Amino acid sequence: MRYKRLDGKSKLMRRPGLFLFIPLAALSIRGQQAPPSPDKPWAVSLGPGSQAAAIPLSGARPSLDPDRVYTLPDLVDIAENNNPETRVLWERAKQRAAAAGVARSALFPTLSAVASASVNQYSLFFGKFYHEDTALFPAIVSLSYTVFDFGARRAKIDESRANLLAADFSFNDTHRKIIFRVTEAYYRLLDALSQEGAAQATLMDAQTVQASVEARLANGLATLPDVLEARSAAAQARYELASIQGLEVIARGGLATVLGASPRAGFHIENVSSSPLPAGMEEPIETVMTRAIGQRPDLLAQVALVRSADAEIKRARSAYYPEIGVSADWGQRGYLLDSGGPNL
Repeated sequence: MRYKRLDGKSKLMRRPGLFLFIPLAALSIRGQQAPPSPDKPWAVSLGPGSQAAAIPLSGARPSLDPDRVYTLPDLVDIAENNNPETRVLWERAKQRAAAAGVARSALFPTLSAVASASVNQYSLFFGKFYHEDTALFPAIVSLSYTVFDFGARRAKIDESRANLLAADFSFNDTHRKIIFRVTEAYYRLLDALSQEGAAQATLMDAQTVQASVEARLANGLATLPDVLEARSAAAQARYELASIQGLEVIARGGLATVLGASPRAGFHIENVSSSPLPAGMEEPIETVMTRAIGQRPDLLAQVALVRSADAEIKRARSAYYPEIGVSADWGQRGYLLDSGGPNL
């Protein structure tokens, strides 16, 4: 067997890597520079497939049936199924639940097993070259358990549970906000529809008065200023109707946007003008306010965050104390040694 020195060659191969690293580092530093002035947007470089991948995601919207009359519960259900905020908060709640499980697992012992194999070759020179092969097969099993840690694990579990409750309450609060936005947009559209009906009746009355005054003028029973006043009232009513129809289009588009559908979607909603009014509340306002505060998920989420902070403080204080635990290792190693004679 022959041996060659590779020191000179290895030095030559490290030099191109050094010169190649410098331009890459310069490009990465250059890409993190801020805009020259605050009135300019930050230029973000996207990959060639980023914009193409965003187009199918923007088109994934619910379709509304133009021949169906949607009730308020139907609209709320559509919004909750298609709103991206609920999905984000749901994934965050799942993450908190997994973190709570990981924190709870600290109460149990830890068992680990490691097995590997390695083969080494040596060539030694003692007047002559001797070749030697060594095989190593280690297998180790370790067991560790924390007996007492002055409440560190319990504080970590309490913190993770409080964070899970905060995430759950935030998820429920997102649904509450969606329901409120859908309800607000729903009644705004109902208000625009009712105003349109009143404006159409007003326009019909103004046109009737205009026709009557013009007929009286033809018979000599009215003057020209009376006709001009009737025409002005009809034009004002026509303008108000057009303005209210524009408000109706805006309200319908706003409701469709809350639902996650296209603002140009055409649909019909249930008219609740003939529905019975709810029964009057006989409870005092203080009782209603107390119940509302106790059922607000956003306030309950803040309470959970306060509990999480208290548990984090307890866990930080436990770091001043020692930790008592036990551990055990069991391992076995196998060797295979093959020594050969001179190898040239």
